[in-house]
Amino acid sequence: MLGGYKSVPYARRYENRKPVFEHREIAEATLGRKLKDGEIVHHINMDKTDNRRCNLLICTKNYHRLLHYRMQLYCATRIRAQQGV
Repeated sequence: MLGGYKSVPYARRYENRKPVFEHREIAEATLGRKLKDGEIVHHINMDKTDNRRCNLLICTKNYHRLLHYRMQLYCATRIRAQQGV
């Protein structure tokens, strides 16, 4: 696991030799528009292969960074608690 994410690639297909990522496509279909510059699609349960709409969160790059930072802190705290540190 890297940063809490399983080391698996995002589900994607290619269109005109460019990757089209499934999670972005699903988010755009749900919104009814293309994602704006700076919008990120976050997998809530941290499983890149789980592209259900209920597992996708659209947020800014800054908020996405904050989410991952807090998740790392939370995981580190839980590990230390389990080790009795």
